[in-house]
Amino acid sequence: GVFYKDDLVPATELKSVFQTIHNHIYANEGFLKEKVFNEMLKIIFIKMVDEKSLEEKSEFRITENELREVEEGRETSFVNRIVGLFERVKQEYKDVFDKNDVINLRPTTLAFVVSQLQKYDLRDTQADVKGTAFQTFVYAHQRGDRGEFFTPHPLLTLMVEMIDPGDAEMFLDPACGSGGFLVTGMNYVWAKFRRRKAAKEIDLIKYAHNYIRGIDFNPDLAKVSKMHMVLYDDGHTGIFGANSLETWELIKKQAMEAGVLDVGPASFDLILTNPPFGSKGRITDKRILSQFELGHSWRFDKATQKWERIKTLQKGQVPDILFIERCLQFLRSGGRLGIVLPNSDLNNSSLEYVRQFIKDHARILGVVSLPVGTFMSAGSNPQPSILFLQKLDEDEARELNETDYPIFMAAVNKVGYDLTTKTAPIIFSKDEKGELLKDGNGKPIIDTDIPYVIEAFRTFRTDHQILFRKSEVI
Repeated sequence: GVFYKDDLVPATELKSVFQTIHNHIYANEGFLKEKVFNEMLKIIFIKMVDEKSLEEKSEFRITENELREVEEGRETSFVNRIVGLFERVKQEYKDVFDKNDVINLRPTTLAFVVSQLQKYDLRDTQADVKGTAFQTFVYAHQRGDRGEFFTPHPLLTLMVEMIDPGDAEMFLDPACGSGGFLVTGMNYVWAKFRRRKAAKEIDLIKYAHNYIRGIDFNPDLAKVSKMHMVLYDDGHTGIFGANSLETWELIKKQAMEAGVLDVGPASFDLILTNPPFGSKGRITDKRILSQFELGHSWRFDKATQKWERIKTLQKGQVPDILFIERCLQFLRSGGRLGIVLPNSDLNNSSLEYVRQFIKDHARILGVVSLPVGTFMSAGSNPQPSILFLQKLDEDEARELNETDYPIFMAAVNKVGYDLTTKTAPIIFSKDEKGELLKDGNGKPIIDTDIPYVIEAFRTFRTDHQILFRKSEVI
């Protein structure tokens, strides 16, 4: 049969489709997980490129006849067509694939995979359906050492809504992992565009390309992030692999090699990030430590009653503390930061100097504490908090610290998923009889206090006239 693009349907659920494909490749090709993952990425890109092309007919398809040919082991038009699409993918996404990349699946496996996906319109599939499928698929692949790169969806929403990205603000995640903050932030701004009726698709793509940047230390994750953005229709060109704690020269060099020209000190308006926590070890490279005030030792001066930085470098510093300083360096004055940190950074008495450093460079907008187990599914279990800051220059900070200014404080007790297991299933609200509570659209309501925290913060901003942008009216 011929598939016309107009006949494709949005997927209401993709998680099990991805799972089925993943398991089929795993069982039939004998690949290690890493390789299964890479083949799946190629297939999803091929599907997206086909959906975006101007052809009325879908090239990403397999007919009954072609299926018979594949099963009989004959050379088919089907394989040639898919390989042809992959050539186009390599042409359009030179920053993701190498020109020598090939599809490593046998024709029978390729036929199965295409048959599972061919009827869906991924571009028209809802954001949360794609997000869930993608995150689950990435989690399954990345479990283990690198788990700290993933931020559960409810927290992405909380942080994006509180930091409130605007359409003319440069937005960065310097430890972007699989791109959760970038995608959530992009969709949040796109929703603003769409509410403003006049917005055209071109405006959305232009925003994504011009204003969104992501950096990840692991080049494979930077690729995954790009892939995640492509699933939503773009913005992937601003993502590249580099160590965000490196020297500025090296970061800029790697950015330029990736074709990204605007990454450097004081070049961003907002940052959302969940950096790797220090439980995995300290940074000991003196070349890196020497760039940071928080890479140096500090001592308490009794006369001034303040901590002072001294010339000696620390033997080692945890990455999360260096990330606080690097994020503030990345921000312009007045820029905003939302960062997930282990609670110890905010309350250990030995880290008083870190908190003083923060106060000397920023206004503390708020602290939201999260329950133990929030990152259980990512394989780590510190008690985390989210710190929200607005960067100030030193005079502004000094002036502000002479007053008692209000700080928003909240505790999330229910994040909306089970904190006791690694699979983190969603928890829905129930009434006294144990029946599911549903919203106006008949969808079950997730059991979480995150929407209340977002609302309370909006009220707090209004009450205290806290401006995020110069043109803003509160």
